[in-house]
Amino acid sequence: MCIVGITMIALFLAHGTNLDNKPIVYGMYVWMTIDALERIYVVIVIGYIITRIYYAVIYNRSFRYYAGRDKIWKPFSFIGQDYYLNWPKELKTLPRNCASVYQYEENDNVKENIKNSCASDGYEKVCEFDFSGQGKVIFYKKTEISEVHILCIAETEILKDEHTKQLNDFFGELWKDNLDEEEKKQPIYFTFVIFCRRTDSLLAKQILEEANGLLMYRNRYRLGAIFNEKSGELNIKQVSPKSHYKNIYRKMSGELRRFAGGDTEI
Repeated sequence: MCIVGITMIALFLAHGTNLDNKPIVYGMYVWMTIDALERIYVVIVIGYIITRIYYAVIYNRSFRYYAGRDKIWKPFSFIGQDYYLNWPKELKTLPRNCASVYQYEENDNVKENIKNSCASDGYEKVCEFDFSGQGKVIFYKKTEISEVHILCIAETEILKDEHTKQLNDFFGELWKDNLDEEEKKQPIYFTFVIFCRRTDSLLAKQILEEANGLLMYRNRYRLGAIFNEKSGELNIKQVSPKSHYKNIYRKMSGELRRFAGGDTEI
């Protein structure tokens, strides 16, 4: 684009608009060249603008939270797999380096601590679902000035791939029935804790061990954790190292640890 513009300017400077002393054929050649360059310049400018708009749309789609056709946020999607792709078989077992592990004793009552701390901190229980005949999925909600906080506790024997869709469906019911239109436009802070007796499934391993950590999105912040009821470990999934929301992650994970310890004081 710059080359075309410079060429046009050079032609004007070299020949000007006075062609009285030039042959008619030469004058026609110069004007035809300038006209052709002008057309090329216009085409390049239009193409550049269209390209910028196209990539702006693609960029926004790529970094927007996943909502699906129903326009409802799916916060349980992409919590395990790396770059949204299936992992090769040789990478299914990785060292645990993407979950912060906190050890609890059997009598620490982590699940009840979280439930009680929610109530003490201003959360209200808004809905409850049966989770694949294995346990309950309970959602708590707290509305503050210009932001909404949601906490989910899920109970399951083992975590499988099909459970992700089911959990998203439960969140969709919450979205439709317990959030008004203004709340949906506000920043939403979503924390989920899955109390799982068996964490040897592939999905559970991916959640705990995925190399790049959990992605957060602008105004859609999420924190995921698995509590291994067999070993008494609270595994809080790390945020992606490239995330711009590390401060928000630290705030949300600090709240969860405080709730799990039964301490309602800040």
